[in-house]
Amino acid sequence: MLKTSLRGQVRQTVLNKYKPLLPLFEAVMNAFQAIQDAAAVQGKLVIEIECEHGLGLEDAPPINGFKITDTGIGLNDTNFDSFNTSFSELKINRGGKGLGRFIWLVAFDRV
Repeated sequence: MLKTSLRGQVRQTVLNKYKPLLPLFEAVMNAFQAIQDAAAVQGKLVIEIECEHGLGLEDAPPINGFKITDTGIGLNDTNFDSFNTSFSELKINRGGKGLGRFIWLVAFDRV
């Protein structure tokens, strides 16, 4: 059986400095797909930006994180198995490559 080193994969995953919001994009796309999979008549996706002060452009406070919530299908058994599989092919027909979780692990201390 083939074994995969999660630390090794994270170490080899590159998040270019000119694409700092790529992890956010990955999470938003997962939320859209989860809403589609839920086949709900009306879905909801909320993206919150967490910072210490308001989002006034004049002082530009640092962003501490993001919070994403959706009304999608959730982390069911199929999605959880895919999450735990390196380079999963579950979303290959949607353009997925199974790399999103690694980009998150490179970018953030906690998810």
